[in-house]
Amino acid sequence: MPPLTPSHTLGKVSKGVSHKGMAETKDPKEVKSTFEPTSRYVRIPLKALSDLSFFKCPCPFLAKSPCRSPACVFVFLDSEKRCVKSLFFKIFRGRAMKTYMGKKDEVERRWFVVDASNRVLGRLASQIAMKLRGKDRPFFTPHTDMGDFVVVINAEKVKVTGKKLDQKFYYRYSGYLGGLKVTPLRKMLETKPEEVIRHAVWGMLPKNRLGRQLIKKLKVYKGPEHPHMAQQPKAWEM
Repeated sequence: MPPLTPSHTLGKVSKGVSHKGMAETKDPKEVKSTFEPTSRYVRIPLKALSDLSFFKCPCPFLAKSPCRSPACVFVFLDSEKRCVKSLFFKIFRGRAMKTYMGKKDEVERRWFVVDASNRVLGRLASQIAMKLRGKDRPFFTPHTDMGDFVVVINAEKVKVTGKKLDQKFYYRYSGYLGGLKVTPLRKMLETKPEEVIRHAVWGMLPKNRLGRQLIKKLKVYKGPEHPHMAQQPKAWEM
């Protein structure tokens, strides 16, 4: 059996409590109370459990373990490498699962159309951002474009709560002195309602190359018409 060395610091035996007293303690609450959050533990492969001569105090949990599948067990040791406590460990039966990492070329891009009439701006934007990222797919991968295309119509009919029509502002700054442009939400909905939804969705996407790629799949239009009938978008009922 190869030598086992402590791999991390997790706790140590409290002063005034002997190792023999802890080994004879039957109440798990009393054993737990005698540990501080800094003791050491060793990560032991299950294939090495047949040789228990390493422990001067054999652990009953290890001796009665019915499973010998590839896994690891965490055993608490004291300064003299004696088994003073082993928590009830979870042994994973079978082989370890591999995490699937999706590829953008394997994704079937779908098209959805959503009517923004009487939809709350923030709630609408959060669900659109989720659809653009592909978080509704079971094989979602954070660093890959896994989302679908979303077409928003009737952007000028979106609604907000409270007094945001007059208290919410959009800022643009040219970089020159006095070049700050402030536009209230009420005026933005009258002149550029598409930018209102696009701005809200962009605030919920990652600010990197992936986010700039995702925002291109959002198509926002004023009125009930859109030029994407060839893609046969499905009606998205939220």
